Amino acid sequence: MRILVAYDGSRHARRALDEACRRSWPRGSRLRVVMVLQEPFALEPPFEAAGEGPLVERVRRARRATARLHLEKIEKTLQSKTSLK
Repeated sequence: MRILVAYDGSRHARRALDEACRRSWPRGSRLRVVMVLQEPFALEPPFEAAGEGPLVERVRRARRATARLHLEKIEKTLQSKTSLK
């Protein structure tokens, strides 16, 4: 069986992940956690040119860093609550 959990960092997503880890799935099942990052919006000139500028890049880096933190927490959860490694 293939299980898909959408994760956005919210408490509801956390509960869904916890529930997926808690359940007894058939042998050979795979749990996949998906997290989508939204691209920062493009600011109009003179602030940013076509969405490529220092502000947009800082926002991208910050979102990716936040996503990495969430993924690290998810990895710890999966290792501690399941036999998956």
